[in-house]
Amino acid sequence: MAEHDTILRVKKCVEMHRCHDPETSEFEVRLGSFVNDHFSAGVSRDVFEELERDFVDDPNLTAERQWSECIDFFYVNSQGQTIRTRVEYDINDMTIHTQHARKEVLHNIIVSRPDEPHDAARITCCIEHNVDDVPNTCLVSHVRIK
Repeated sequence: MAEHDTILRVKKCVEMHRCHDPETSEFEVRLGSFVNDHFSAGVSRDVFEELERDFVDDPNLTAERQWSECIDFFYVNSQGQTIRTRVEYDINDMTIHTQHARKEVLHNIIVSRPDEPHDAARITCCIEHNVDDVPNTCLVSHVRIK
């Protein structure tokens, strides 16, 4: 019964994603662990390398070979909303592009394996809203380099 419920919850999340604009909608799956009612993103190096091999070896998947440098800065604005400022460097025309966005989570679920309940995935459907009014200064909470 639990497996059926999990499938229905994932299906609801996918359907929610599909009914929104693909330019602003995001469907994200993060692998990690679920311990003491808390999800923690991240997998071991061995698991990461195994997944990478599976993706590379699958003839049905294609890769985007264009390299891009991207840094995300996260901070809280005066309304208490978490804002992400993304800075991308385009190596083709040697320009820097900046985008500010606020993420609105529409649906968030955590699924785990019945045989290994500590292994889990967080599936999130959200919409990104462009933010035009950004502060002149801020206290960055964390930085993500991609």
